[in-house]
Amino acid sequence: MLNTNSNQFVHSKLIYACAISPKSTIDNQRIILGTIGSGGQQIIQLQSAQEGYKIKTYHLHNAFSAKLLFLNQNEGNERFVSAGEKLQIFKSEDQKISHICDLMPLSKEYVGPTFALDFHYEQQNRLISGSLDPTIRIWDLEKRKCQYQFIAYDISKEPDQYTLDLNIGRDTNILAFLNNYNQIGIYDIRTKMGLHKIKGKLQYNQVIWNKKQDNNLIAIDYEAGLIDFYDTRDFKNKYKRIRTDHRQIVKAEWFQDRNSLITAGLDRQIILYEGDKYLEPCFGLTKNYDIDNFCCQNNLFGVVSEYSFEVFSFETQ
Repeated sequence: MLNTNSNQFVHSKLIYACAISPKSTIDNQRIILGTIGSGGQQIIQLQSAQEGYKIKTYHLHNAFSAKLLFLNQNEGNERFVSAGEKLQIFKSEDQKISHICDLMPLSKEYVGPTFALDFHYEQQNRLISGSLDPTIRIWDLEKRKCQYQFIAYDISKEPDQYTLDLNIGRDTNILAFLNNYNQIGIYDIRTKMGLHKIKGKLQYNQVIWNKKQDNNLIAIDYEAGLIDFYDTRDFKNKYKRIRTDHRQIVKAEWFQDRNSLITAGLDRQIILYEGDKYLEPCFGLTKNYDIDNFCCQNNLFGVVSEYSFEVFSFETQ
């Protein structure tokens, strides 16, 4: 893996969330970051300039942003969502970041902070979210409202269940979700029916569909540094396990542009997994700083480390 054309941004506040625009290239980057620190939380947009970045800022005050996600690829002014204590839609304009709306649930019940979020580029008006409650919500972004919602877990036994993570499959109507009791579920958005539900074998933190193959779900245990692969046609048994070189995994993502899985760990390593049928570690890169978060888009990779954010492109030999 070659680390080339690195750009770094350093801020006075801790950087927490990050996302790279689908329109970005190494020479023309558009990045959004969520920061936390004294004076309130902020969303920062970085736009490539002749020297460094042109910066735009939006003050969130007390609405902490845990996750940022670009929503569209076609419009001139790109939209993005900020998820955390609120679920908010913003628009990136030439001179400023504009708040479009807060997304509100169907009923007036309390909705906990939203940390699970996904969007598929083939369904640009649909957003799916999971909060610190047992409800998963499907949002119509054109109408700016919740299209419908469903209770994902049986709360009669454990009333404090909530969604840790969710992910949309290659089939944009199939959704996988994971809760804090290590239960993995599969849901068909078209039929509004749950397809499968199992108790995970490890203490999973994240689920990701293998976008190269149908029925192939990846479940990740951060602390153990393990990646399990499930065939959802025989969901009770995993068919493959990777014990990573990471001391502990920080995060994993499906790298759409390379059709690969990518992970980062506390050992400061970034590892790419590729393969036609079974994903295997192919190559990696070791940074000289701790990795707190990352994002990837096109051939760009962005890494958060405390107060800094580095973007670099990479290619394989």
